[in-house]
Amino acid sequence: MIHPPMHLPCEAPAVPTTWVKLMEQIGATWGDYPDATGDPNPVEGSGVSSGGVWGRTNPYRFEGCERSVWVVASCSKYWPRYAFFSFAIAAAVLAAAACGEFNYRTYNVAAYDLKNMNAYPDVNPATKGQQLMDAGRLYFVDGSALDLKKAMSFKNDDTYCVAPIILGKDQMASYDFWAVGVNCCPGQSPDFRCGEYNNAHARAGLRLMSDVERPFYRLAVQQAEAAYNIRTEHPMFFHWVQDPVALTNEWISDGHRFVFKSMGVFFVFNFFCVSCAIIVFSKFSG
Repeated sequence: MIHPPMHLPCEAPAVPTTWVKLMEQIGATWGDYPDATGDPNPVEGSGVSSGGVWGRTNPYRFEGCERSVWVVASCSKYWPRYAFFSFAIAAAVLAAAACGEFNYRTYNVAAYDLKNMNAYPDVNPATKGQQLMDAGRLYFVDGSALDLKKAMSFKNDDTYCVAPIILGKDQMASYDFWAVGVNCCPGQSPDFRCGEYNNAHARAGLRLMSDVERPFYRLAVQQAEAAYNIRTEHPMFFHWVQDPVALTNEWISDGHRFVFKSMGVFFVFNFFCVSCAIIVFSKFSG
């Protein structure tokens, strides 16, 4: 409640012309308070288009020399449309945030992290893992291969498969480099079929970046140590491939494709919803 100065008369001043113009633009009618002409009892809808009723809209109302501001809008004719468009905008924002987060976590974060890590050429599989802890990509020396006879798996809903990377047939002091994959070693005795296991030119590894999968691969390696009487000091896990850079770029391309597919799906869905809304609103307004 705003009290005017004592010298003000107890009368209702005229509403500023700009308010009337604003009401005309939004298609509203003045309610039961003085209009721009100063008439305390204006005729509702006079000189103003009808499209929703604004009641008690005079911002300068005097009662017993007390001025109050009453702005109560009631657009009963158009509120369903405003509600629909508000819901559509909120749905678009939430869908974009969810798809963007999924795209980043699934396709992009690992690729970006790997690009920030080191790449080592001519790595001997007998090297200790502690020497290459910042490795993102390893290129092993000629003759390096997977020892499929020492493959192992650990099952926890999904099956986590591992196979050591070796050089030659001699027993190594420590098996620290392992090729890994999920659900690619069927059967009771592990039959490792992950990555490019059957590519004779594959001699490189792309570092596993998933913190969720890593503990299960460690358990599989522990089982392999017990089963084959081998030793592992610091196991490191890699995707066995021929070209790690090409695989990284493929992940990024998959992320781009996911973005365009998501945009297309949402466009079709949004077009359908807007079309239905137009039909419904036209029937009700008619």
